[in-house]
Amino acid sequence: EAVADVAALSSTPTLVWVHDYFTICPNFNLLRNDVQFCGAPPVDSTACGVCVYGAERAAGRPRIEAFFEATRPIVLAPSEAALSLWLSNAGLPYQASAVQPLARTVLAPEPSPHRAQQNRPLRIAHLGARIASKGWLAFERLALRFAGDSRYHFFQLGVPGPGVTTGAVRNVPVRVTSEAPEAMIEAVAEHRIDAVVSWSTWPETFCYAAHEAIAGGAFLLTHPGAGNVPALVAGSASGQGLILPDEDALHALLDRNGLGPMLSTGGRRGVLIKEGGTAAWLLRSAEWPRFYREMAAARAKAAVEA
Repeated sequence: EAVADVAALSSTPTLVWVHDYFTICPNFNLLRNDVQFCGAPPVDSTACGVCVYGAERAAGRPRIEAFFEATRPIVLAPSEAALSLWLSNAGLPYQASAVQPLARTVLAPEPSPHRAQQNRPLRIAHLGARIASKGWLAFERLALRFAGDSRYHFFQLGVPGPGVTTGAVRNVPVRVTSEAPEAMIEAVAEHRIDAVVSWSTWPETFCYAAHEAIAGGAFLLTHPGAGNVPALVAGSASGQGLILPDEDALHALLDRNGLGPMLSTGGRRGVLIKEGGTAAWLLRSAEWPRFYREMAAARAKAAVEA
């Protein structure tokens, strides 16, 4: 309500970012009971009724609808995957939509020489904190399954936390800060990580960790339900990743040594170039001047008539 009041004072269009799915549900990852992706069912559905967020979602929905009715915003998202999901499930009024990526990965034309090493265990990592929604539990199960297998070593690059205590996973402390924005990319390269498992349990709207894995030269393993991550593998990172249907397929890949041949030529290093957010979209958008003129004219007319 407060934001709507502020928007009413402005003659410029309102912009709403889909950095997550809070405008669809208070559980911004759309995880039913914090466990499984729900698909954003109708508010009055049985599926929503059995979720711990169901009542809060039903209570908050009229307020979200009122905000969108009042502002009729331009909806921006950091990826096509995020915008597509929002447009299909939000059911909210808006005047336009657009994609503004937060960053883009530019890869070197040739593989990094040290990647194509032979006769050493493959180094497989999870990037970031040990959070279930970010795929930690799937990675933990993988590490425990192959803990005694001499073909693989498992790493977690990020802040230490609860999880595997058997020594199956080696933690490498990494903190990305304003002073060290490329710390994760550098850690992937420094520790010669061969593959990164990006197994988020919800449709990621962007996922910096996946981009950092690719820029660090690692091969990305993911699944179809991870949002922008499989889109990255199928698009700009084509050839440097694999989309697997489920965890069984991930385990089977390692069991049959299917990952090794994919890494034989080494991975390409790259850089992650920040694309900016709202300001970057305003600068490149040909639509903005039109929206500005039309809305300013409409509000000026309404003020005169009042």
